[in-house]
Amino acid sequence: MTTLLSTLVDHSCTSEHDGRPPFVTDLDINPESFSWSQVGPNFSQLASRRFPHVQTGWGKLAERFSGSVDSLMGFLPTHAQVVRTEYDRRYRSTELLATTEHAAISLSCGWQSAHLLVLVAADSAEEAQRLTDELYRHFVPPEVKDPTAFEVSTWNMGRDGSPNSSTRVVKTKPWSSIEANYAPATRRGLTELMAFTPGPDPDNVGKLIVWHGPPGTGKTSALRTLIHEWRSWAEPELLVDAESVFSDPSYLFEVMGRTPYRDEQPRRDLWRVLIAEDADMYVGGHMSGSPNPALDRLLNLGDGLLGAGQKILVLLTTNVAVTSLSPALTRPGRCLSINEFTPFTRTEAAAWLGGRQGNAGDATTLAELYELRGKLHRIGTNSATVAPGQYL
Repeated sequence: MTTLLSTLVDHSCTSEHDGRPPFVTDLDINPESFSWSQVGPNFSQLASRRFPHVQTGWGKLAERFSGSVDSLMGFLPTHAQVVRTEYDRRYRSTELLATTEHAAISLSCGWQSAHLLVLVAADSAEEAQRLTDELYRHFVPPEVKDPTAFEVSTWNMGRDGSPNSSTRVVKTKPWSSIEANYAPATRRGLTELMAFTPGPDPDNVGKLIVWHGPPGTGKTSALRTLIHEWRSWAEPELLVDAESVFSDPSYLFEVMGRTPYRDEQPRRDLWRVLIAEDADMYVGGHMSGSPNPALDRLLNLGDGLLGAGQKILVLLTTNVAVTSLSPALTRPGRCLSINEFTPFTRTEAAAWLGGRQGNAGDATTLAELYELRGKLHRIGTNSATVAPGQYL
């Protein structure tokens, strides 16, 4: 099944260096400018008395650091032993300290930063240089930037019970290249939404966007295109466990408190678009009368005090009909846009197929049309007997 999350994983940056994370280019060594007063007490205590020869430098990351110690450990020499890891929640950074027989190593990086600080202290200048060179070999050349690729932040609850954010890359397309893939009624609404730009006052616009329709009607494809069309003023962020975000106040405030970044620079002028796919569980009208804290906080973010002054939009996708959604979700002032993704009629499907009606029925999804055209194929399945339900 295709969702935005699977798209992010498919197009994330990878490294061919023994599974190590994709860090790139040069390590700028500045031994003459180093002073023990410039580093934290942990590394000073570990290295200052035993290892007088120091090499320092910055390594540039291919994607922003998520805070995971595992990604830093991939840079250590095989014979190094980790002696301490430090999470600094105040400054939102992670430091890894390790030793070898003749040296101490510190790797540290701020969460959501794109630069890795490397410190090597050794008992000889030669050993310090050798270890620095070994660390340098773990860096990979930068990839040529794809103009259709866009960074998307993802949120999920980590194993330690704290929110975790990382960055992945998603391939995007302009609206003009895919608009023919939507039934006329759907296309009209999406065309208007793709061209939307917010005004200067964030409280003069509804904060919720609701996309609904059967599986296979192109919601995820439209998401990738919306990212492209809004790239000049908005930063997309995918909530992998959105029901947990809206159910847990601490998690929600962590997400809301993040500053958007663009090209490694903080950009408070940008809006943030929080994407919650498959939101059926907590937005349906069937929940009416039952406690639903996730929906309550979502509504408050839409036009309550929680969302006041915030440059945040929330885009929800669901497979249920709009009549099954909570009426409070779609009321004017709270909802910026409601877009229904409908299947193609028999006539519309025939036009999309180039006049070949084929086996298109009265309600054919985009996924089914691609299968009828031969662009999608399920092994062991006769394309003449297409069943609905594939995401696209």
